[in-house]
Amino acid sequence: MNPFARPSLSVAGALSLRLAAALVAALLASTSHIDKSGALILRGFFDAGSTHVVYELDFLPSEGEWKASNLTVRLKPVGGKQ
Repeated sequence: MNPFARPSLSVAGALSLRLAAALVAALLASTSHIDKSGALILRGFFDAGSTHVVYELDFLPSEGEWKASNLTVRLKPVGGKQ
């Protein structure tokens, strides 16, 4: 095997890159904070073209880990009311 050969990008690799890009975009469009009770609050959306995947995630610290206390996901048409 040639150590200088450029590796090819598989379909799975391409999908992983798209997912990573979507996650970065979602993080850039999100807000997060820790509230008075110590819960981690995440709010934001993924841009999915004509639709936004809007999320509300709340986590509470427990036994050294963040555990989900609220997971809400909904679809919202861009420019539409819902």
